[in-house]
Parts: sequence; structure tokens; C-alpha cells
Amino acid sequence: MNKQTFDLHQNGTAAENFWRTSSDFYSNPEVNSALLALQNEQNKNINQMLFALWVSTYFQISLEESYTAQISNEEKRAQSWASNIRSLRFEMEQEKKDGGTGEFSQLRDVILETELKMEQIHQQRLVANLLKWIEVNQPAQPMQTDLEELLLFNLAALCGSSANNSDYQKLSRQWLDFCRQQPDK
Repeated sequence: MNKQTFDLHQNGTAAENFWRTSSDFYSNPEVNSALLALQNEQNKNINQMLFALWVSTYFQISLEESYTAQISNEEKRAQSWASNIRSLRFEMEQEKKDGGTGEFSQLRDVILETELKMEQIHQQRLVANLLKWIEVNQPAQPMQTDLEELLLFNLAALCGSSANNSDYQKLSRQWLDFCRQQPDK
């Protein structure tokens, strides 16, 4: 699938595809573990990692420096909100583990729903910004011919670190395995 598959003027279809695809991928316990480790140990953003993988596969473009700089500036607020919500949820979970009465259990569930909605909004914003950037810049197809190389390049470009990051390599292999198992790939 490439960028022509999505109507560039209506990002709903692309955003819905990104949400559904990333949710399916994230539901794999090994993937979930790998992404959380990258978030917790290397301070990486899960939505950005998923986005780099998804863009590489569905749009087959390299995320150029002009785009990654734009995303970095525009997404700080959404990332901050999601992080704050997540921190509150973690505090409530810790309260329960420390012997709390569980009175916050229902509230914790509401906060989790809010966190997921914030993550979905973050993904929608990533897609909307990408589609605007594509219309303005009309990026060329990447020089990398190998999808795994493109995955690694885009992960490094959007999320930081090197394309030689072994965690990125593992995540890329997990993504490729996931894509092979999908009926429409």
C-alpha cells in the first residue's frame, strides 16, 4: 500500500488504518514488551516508533529531516499530555500496590481510557501532519530498496538513536513478521 491508497484530503482513513494496525501490532505481548522497554529504558515514544514503522510500510518514504523537525516541535504538547496522564495512572497503580483500598480502581480505568484516547489523538495528529507534509514536499521514493533498511532509517530519523540500534532491529523484524501475517500485505 502506498500514499495513493489514502485520500490525502481526508486523513480519517489513514489515521484509522494507523490506529488499527498499530493496535493489532501492539497487542502481541513480545512487541508490547519491546516497545515498553524502549519507552521506559531509552525514553522513546511508542506512537512515534509505531508511526515510523507504519509510514515505511504504507507510504514507502524516508522521513526527511524537515519532517522530523516539524513533528518534533508540533507533537511536544500531545506527548506531554499523554505522559502526564500515564504518570497519574502509574501513581494510582502504585497506590493500590502499596496497600490502598482500591477506591481509585474505577477512576484508574477512566484514566486508562483517557490515556488511550489521547494516544489516538496523537496518532491522528501524526497522520494529519504527514499528509500535509507530503502535499507540500512531495517526497521522492526512498533510496533504500530494502524495507528493513527503510524501517531502521525512519525509526532513527523520527525517534533518535542509530539505525544500528539492536532494539530497533528487533522491532523491525517483529514488524516485518507481523506484516507477513496480514492478509492484505
